[in-house]
Amino acid sequence: MGEEKKVVYGFAAVLTLAIPYAILVLISWARGGMPSGYEPFLRISTESYYFWQTFFTVPVGLIGWILFAGSAQLLCGKLGGQGSFEENLAVLGFPFVLMLPFSWLPEFMGVFAPHPWGTAISSGPVTAIRVSISVIWLGAVSVLALKQAQRLSTSRASLAAIVSLIPTIGLQMTYLH
Repeated sequence: MGEEKKVVYGFAAVLTLAIPYAILVLISWARGGMPSGYEPFLRISTESYYFWQTFFTVPVGLIGWILFAGSAQLLCGKLGGQGSFEENLAVLGFPFVLMLPFSWLPEFMGVFAPHPWGTAISSGPVTAIRVSISVIWLGAVSVLALKQAQRLSTSRASLAAIVSLIPTIGLQMTYLH
């Protein structure tokens, strides 16, 4: 929190998730991989989805980070928070990095693992577990981050994190396949 360029750390943290993910989906597309799962809001064909996802992963990740930090700042202000938007940006980039193993596991397995493993990791039950762990992890680390940045109680930081995650997750769901 005392760093002069603290927002750069949050920015780098988001890019640590977004850039490898974008590269992985491009490799997957080049190798003939296709996403599985629910039909996304964006009507892009399954065959070319990973190609296009390569280009919108980084911008959507950055927009989601800013939306999350901004929503949290508005809520924290109403809940007695004492931190700044910049402090939120600094700390709220890191919860996304911790999602890396869970969010790109199907694509990684599809590119680098034999067929049965790549298919199994994308199955409905495994995806539900993977997404649940990812969201719980994101929420828990975000609560700790907001508690520190905004100097809030755990209950108030929890409320701010949960409510602020709603538009952020909504944004992510519009483009995830």
